[in-house]
Amino acid sequence: MDKVIASAADPPGFSMVITDEPYEVVGATLHRLREVTTLLGPLRDGRRHAAYTAWELRWSYAHRVSPDGWQTTAVRVAVLVTRSLPRWSPVPSAEPGLLEAWARYLGALTLHEQGHVALAAEAGRAVLAALRALPPCAARDDLDALARETVHRLSERAREEERAYDALTDHGATQGCE
Repeated sequence: MDKVIASAADPPGFSMVITDEPYEVVGATLHRLREVTTLLGPLRDGRRHAAYTAWELRWSYAHRVSPDGWQTTAVRVAVLVTRSLPRWSPVPSAEPGLLEAWARYLGALTLHEQGHVALAAEAGRAVLAALRALPPCAARDDLDALARETVHRLSERAREEERAYDALTDHGATQGCE
């Protein structure tokens, strides 16, 4: 189910939609459940992850001609997030304390993935502000090229920040995902 995330603090023209795509895991011990996440978790960059957050930016604007040149107006940025986390339904044969242990583990995974969501939102807000602040251009095509270059640069910076976040948290291990 899609969740549209809105905050009064978000600027006009900014939106964010989070789609959760859980995957089912089975097991009666925490060790087995974690084993299953490494076998069935989302595949990204050639390896399986217990959880994964993917995002993309969709952006648009209208053109306006002023005495200074072509400018952006009616800028919109949508951050589309897809979050994949494991889902487990307790079984009667579950080891004692597994429900609590699973809740802690899933909470840690969720916390880590929320960090990726926050970085994606930050990237979307940065793109929105940058597109609104583009200087006037002599030609419409020049404005469009500058917009594409700006979005690309800011998106790459956000991806670098995500890599740094994963390195800092050891892909969530320091947050309890170990």
